Amino acid sequence: RNSSDGGLSAFRLTAGFLHRELPVRIGQTVIGLKENPSPYDIRQVPQFKALMDNYTDDLSLLADRTPAPSTPATTEQFVDTLRRLKSRSKANMRLLAQGLRELSWAINSQDTRIVPSFLRPNTVRQRAQTCGGPHYYSSTLAYPDLSAPMAYLAPSGKMEMTDPAQWTQGSVQPDGEAKYQ
Repeated sequence: RNSSDGGLSAFRLTAGFLHRELPVRIGQTVIGLKENPSPYDIRQVPQFKALMDNYTDDLSLLADRTPAPSTPATTEQFVDTLRRLKSRSKANMRLLAQGLRELSWAINSQDTRIVPSFLRPNTVRQRAQTCGGPHYYSSTLAYPDLSAPMAYLAPSGKMEMTDPAQWTQGSVQPDGEAKYQ
């Protein structure tokens, strides 16, 4: 640590890292939302569209309009940009939570703009009647590793983490189903 500059060199090193890394991480978020690994058409949910637009704007702000923090003036500009991004993050989390609620409603109501036909129970029933037997589709095809820790929106409205690897199999129910604790 160089104490002769009061920690300024350490700050600039950290700021330089953030200047390089934040656009990468925000870019990954934008790509993830646009590529949509889910079978549901989340682009039809207005909150997800707004969230993609916000993250795209944040990426543009960081990558195109904020210089690297190398001088006191550019460092101050970068810090101001970080403050703007932080102030927007709460709104983005609200958009995400509302988007998940809207997506859940669309799935439950089988909204044809969002839920593909192969995931709608009526379509599966019709297919079973015309094909001569039951055929089941799983929305988990988009999420191959269901044993990995994952986040979910709890009824309280907060994002919570769960780790399926920590679940223990409890007693077996009379119908043969396993009860997980």
